[in-house]
Amino acid sequence: MDKLFDKLPYDTLKDIKFIHLIAGALGIGFVVIAAYYFTFFTASNNKLEELVNKKKNIEQTLKGYRATVKNGDMAEKGLAMVSGQLDAYKKQMQIVDTLPDLLHKVSRFGENRKIELLNYELKEGSINDFYKEIPLKIRLRGDLWSTLDFFEYMQNLIQLISFENLTLETLEVPIIGPNGPTGKNSYLLQTAITAKAYSLIEGLDKRTVSEKIPPKKNAKKKIRDSFKPLFTGKGPVQTKESETIPKVRKFGGELEDTPLISLYLMNKIKDKRPELYKKVKYYERLFNRRKDLKAMNDDKYADTVEAYRKVLGQASKTKVSKTALQTEYKKLRLTGTISKNKKFLALVETLDQKGYVVDEGKLIGPMFGFVQEVQAKRIIVIEKSRNYLGNILTKQRTLEFVKNI
Repeated sequence: MDKLFDKLPYDTLKDIKFIHLIAGALGIGFVVIAAYYFTFFTASNNKLEELVNKKKNIEQTLKGYRATVKNGDMAEKGLAMVSGQLDAYKKQMQIVDTLPDLLHKVSRFGENRKIELLNYELKEGSINDFYKEIPLKIRLRGDLWSTLDFFEYMQNLIQLISFENLTLETLEVPIIGPNGPTGKNSYLLQTAITAKAYSLIEGLDKRTVSEKIPPKKNAKKKIRDSFKPLFTGKGPVQTKESETIPKVRKFGGELEDTPLISLYLMNKIKDKRPELYKKVKYYERLFNRRKDLKAMNDDKYADTVEAYRKVLGQASKTKVSKTALQTEYKKLRLTGTISKNKKFLALVETLDQKGYVVDEGKLIGPMFGFVQEVQAKRIIVIEKSRNYLGNILTKQRTLEFVKNI
């Protein structure tokens, strides 16, 4: 200790005045205060501001919750009203199994009315949230009041029906009396329209919100960290493979482009190829059970879709004997009709100019359609086929009269 005091510069310290010591102490104090302000105080102040902002956000959120609770009765009434409207719309939507009844009502409208249903074609349609939109293309001919009566009849059906793509065309046709043409003409409206029916898909309205939200189309890809090396002294770095994003399932919608199979051909398959028929029925039941499809993993689901597609392809290519009349309609020509025993027989000519007599029940056309009725100026053909779900689709074809004999 004595050696330490001996080394102090006493001569220099004698020249330092008391005011200089005070100035030095003030300088050191200022430096300490500045260091405190720019470190501890600033950090504490920022933390305090962050807590104040969080408090404001929590107070606003709490205020919103209180308002929601306060309006709980109103929200419950609104929800009940919307739920009631949804139930009302659902009751107006026919189940898929009732579609043939709707088609039957449409096809029988022209009976005892001055209107003629020329043809109608039922399309596969598209699946929306909890229902299926099924377009029905209709072409009819009649006077103005009968046409308006048809629209009113369709709108008054219990099932939901909407119209679009309406076209009207005025036709001048000769008036035919008991003894033949009278020499006078009348004017008719030929109408083409697409009527949309809405079919309820049971169970889809009970899905959770996560099931209803479609996956993001433009999801960001995972970017590799550029600061992590690909190789080290021990060799390439092992990285975890990115998780595969499951494909969007259409629950059978992938098969909508498969060709329809006529009921006539299905009956032949049932008799001649029973094993193939069993496979078709198996997949038909499977694709009508949404729960079973959802339980599959992605690979199994994809394999199942492809397997059913292959089975449908084999079924559609089943060979059966055909007549000359079972060809494209544009290759057939109605050349005449003959009345026999209060029924009409038709004479149809093929491209090779061979004539064939056609009566009710005769197979005609490429889809094994059968002649439903032979009229004085046309043949009405009905084609019945099934889609991948086993739903029966009915399509009406008309072979127009060309020239009397």
